[in-house]
Amino acid sequence: AWRVFQGVFVLAVLGGGSYALYHHLRESPEYQVRRIIVEGNVRLSVEEVAAATGIAMGDSVVFTPTGAAAARVEALPLVKRAEVSRRFPDEVVVRVEERVAVATLLAGNRALEVDEEAVVVYEAASTSNLRQPLISYVPDLGVVEVGEQLDAPALLEALILWRTFQDFAIAQRLRISEIAAHDPKDLRMYFEDLPFEVRWGRGNYAEQGERLDILWKELGGPPPCEEYLDLRFDPDLICK
Repeated sequence: AWRVFQGVFVLAVLGGGSYALYHHLRESPEYQVRRIIVEGNVRLSVEEVAAATGIAMGDSVVFTPTGAAAARVEALPLVKRAEVSRRFPDEVVVRVEERVAVATLLAGNRALEVDEEAVVVYEAASTSNLRQPLISYVPDLGVVEVGEQLDAPALLEALILWRTFQDFAIAQRLRISEIAAHDPKDLRMYFEDLPFEVRWGRGNYAEQGERLDILWKELGGPPPCEEYLDLRFDPDLICK
């Protein structure tokens, strides 16, 4: 429909009727916004997304700046991507892809939900029922704001480890509670079911997890470690 309008507009310009058509499209009640439709939202309300567009009822559908409206919606911390389009004669459609929190970052006395790209999407009001796993001991965070994408190497590595870990067979047997991200090369994973920590690092998590799966299968359960199991030193596993 929009291409039809564009074609008519061009023809009108060529024929000398540009001003009349411009005035009609901008002022005609037929093409005024009467409804903003929001799709894809889960945590955000329709009202929050519609307000973020900056589009008001009665604005011209034809001359609505869809790109600028989408950019304003994407500025919401929970929004990863947004697309705004016209639906003639009187509707605007906003499609959003919300960010999905995958872990909770503990920063001082704050609990911040982060997505897989280390964007802070939400601050928990209490410490009960926090999204697992908790990621703690991340160095050099500074002041953290909701909506900020954190450039913290240890946090980014912990998120990569968590994403990779979920594909291991062992992940189906253990309940993870926390990842202490002291350093990108020193990630310590704690489980509700184990008395010891599991240490990861150096980036080759797939190989480390495979060795852990094999060890678990051969032993028929967890190794007899009391303090830690260190997977970082290929091909050795250090159990203390």
